Amino acid sequence: MSEPSTETIYLTDSYLKETDAKVIFLENEKVILDKTIFYPEGGGQPTDLGKIIFMNNEYSIKEVKKQDGKILHILDKIPNFKTADSVHLILDWPRRYSHMRYHSALHILSKVVYNEFGAQVSGNQIYADRARMDFTLENLTPEIIQKTEEKANEIISQNRKINILFLNRDEAIKKVDLQRTRIDLLPEQIKIIRVVEIEGFDVDACAGTHVKTTSEIGRLKITKTENKGKGKRRMEIKVE
Repeated sequence: MSEPSTETIYLTDSYLKETDAKVIFLENEKVILDKTIFYPEGGGQPTDLGKIIFMNNEYSIKEVKKQDGKILHILDKIPNFKTADSVHLILDWPRRYSHMRYHSALHILSKVVYNEFGAQVSGNQIYADRARMDFTLENLTPEIIQKTEEKANEIISQNRKINILFLNRDEAIKKVDLQRTRIDLLPEQIKIIRVVEIEGFDVDACAGTHVKTTSEIGRLKITKTENKGKGKRRMEIKVE
């Protein structure tokens, strides 16, 4: 594969639902565009879905993924457009917005659990209708669950702004909690770090999509807990 690169609009504007783009690589059902609004699966956040429209022909996006540093859009069939053609992108917005709400909710959940109980995150996964997060906790008592839920909803209800920042490495190291965000583990060639800031509460490096204010998340409910082995406990959440 050659060296086409894609402008990642979803990193700067998570709310853009439609745009035009140019095809810069095509191989069967695999398409690379000069820019995209579609998030590729990664970091516990699922792939976006949606459509590509070309001259009244509609192609469903089955998957978006990163491969060898490129963003591949996998279509449901071989398209009739070719390299250099302009196409129209339409995002499956309800699915994306759900991912945004859950991703922001997980940031709040992780900071609450860290602040209150000193536990680190050991894994997470977002789904369309729920999300889960694993913590380095020995126990999950009803009291811990209740306190976590109450504190998380307190932050959510305060309608705090959620800001996306692009910082150079040194600035990011000063701004984030290095106990929770291991920027030092990122490859040296990454000079600019994308940071998600929940105003007055949390700052964390993240490449996912988020809502603009905490109130958009809705009420958070811990619906399920699991023992995942020694020193590892899972919380599953829903937002309403």
